[in-house]
Amino acid sequence: MKNKIINFSDLGRQEVRCIVYTDNEGMVHAEYAQEEIAKLQREMENPILVYNTNKETQMKLQTLISKAGQGVFKDKKDIAITAKELMIDYLPLCTNINLNLDKEKDKEEIEKIINEPNDEFAKVIREVSKIIKKSSKDYAEDIENFNSLSDAEKEKVMKAVQPKIEETEEEKELREAEESLKVIKAKMKKKKDSNKTVKTEK
Repeated sequence: MKNKIINFSDLGRQEVRCIVYTDNEGMVHAEYAQEEIAKLQREMENPILVYNTNKETQMKLQTLISKAGQGVFKDKKDIAITAKELMIDYLPLCTNINLNLDKEKDKEEIEKIINEPNDEFAKVIREVSKIIKKSSKDYAEDIENFNSLSDAEKEKVMKAVQPKIEETEEEKELREAEESLKVIKAKMKKKKDSNKTVKTEK
């Protein structure tokens, strides 16, 4: 039997992983075939799309997994991303769902929706969980490979591939406040030392 030839042009990343929709009989489906996805997008008014990860979303997901695993390239352990973290931090990145709720003010409502989703959203969560499970597996393999390296090799890898965690506004404000506090403390110490010097001279 002759092997089928695979065209290189067909191996690029597809933007949409699947489309989640409810049919006329109230049954929820996830469609993966690209031709059907394009057709449903044309025919349906507001379908839910689940996207394949690109470099940007993959890095953000890696950051989430890193935080869940308590640090990049530490010890191998189970990666646990809660449903709430999935909803707030990652779901808006890999679907066309707009999180129109405030994660602090609307905390109870968010948790209620997560705990009691409608059928479409429950399907979406399962699809996104598959993406996270695969990334978690890749992350665990990276840890194993990393731990097999020498200390010098580890240092090189850390400099080259460790994901850069994006700084949130809160983290930025906290960092700037800490830096300002250090400056103030240094000035106070300098003034105190200056006063001591003046007293000694007297």
